[in-house]
Amino acid sequence: MRPIQLVFYIFDEASGIADKIFEVAQGGLTDGEPMLFMFGNPTQSHGTFHTAAFGTMRSRYKTYVIDSRLCRFPNKTEIAEWQEDYGEDSDFFRVRVRGLPPNAAELQFIDQARVLAAQVRLSVELPDTPLVAGL
Repeated sequence: MRPIQLVFYIFDEASGIADKIFEVAQGGLTDGEPMLFMFGNPTQSHGTFHTAAFGTMRSRYKTYVIDSRLCRFPNKTEIAEWQEDYGEDSDFFRVRVRGLPPNAAELQFIDQARVLAAQVRLSVELPDTPLVAGL
């Protein structure tokens, strides 16, 4: 009987790891019982970690999003102060407390939620509305 070959990678702070590293690691997951563990705060709204945890590849992984407010050990006073200072929907609070990715990337002027809302919203024009194109 052939022994089971166990191949696994553990990535901590995975949101900050370059996509090329994940690409190379995937090549090593072709033998045995491959496992890939990714941990970290979702500090970016793009990249392999984001795609695996929140994006198009989510169905291929077992994902867990942990909200610090629901855990026993975090400093509840500090979290309440952050909520008051930054607001529940701020990127700081989303990433550091709620375990969610930021709404906007560092260099993104308009956040993703507004872009998606604009894509589905019907535009209303008056008869004398000028045609304007923005690029």
